[in-house]
Amino acid sequence: MKTIVKTIITLYIPAIHCSSCIWLLEHIHLLQPGILRSRIDFLKRQVSITFENNKVNLKQVVQLLSSIGYEPLISLQDVVKTMTPERRRELSSQKIAVAGFCFGNVMLLSFPEYFGLGDFEHEFKDFFGWL
Repeated sequence: MKTIVKTIITLYIPAIHCSSCIWLLEHIHLLQPGILRSRIDFLKRQVSITFENNKVNLKQVVQLLSSIGYEPLISLQDVVKTMTPERRRELSSQKIAVAGFCFGNVMLLSFPEYFGLGDFEHEFKDFFGWL
């Protein structure tokens, strides 16, 4: 029994701009028999294509899209993002806030040690010492 391996790929296509583009891209399976189906997200300008690996490969799918005028934009822009100085400052502020919160709680647990409480509070001193 032969297994069919399906692949689903989502590509960003900036050339999508009208209903004719949507119709053509959703009927791309008529141009290439290995493509099973395609779905368009018009607002994001993305196409999700499902194809069989044994009939067509990813390179052929991209070449077909390019040949009909819908060249996908493939970049690592979304994967590798540089951190802006504002975001870096915001992250540093959050780190300082968390460190201050933790430091404050540790100081509260250390109060019996600092105050040198009497015998009655000695049990609390041992309890907070273990905490």
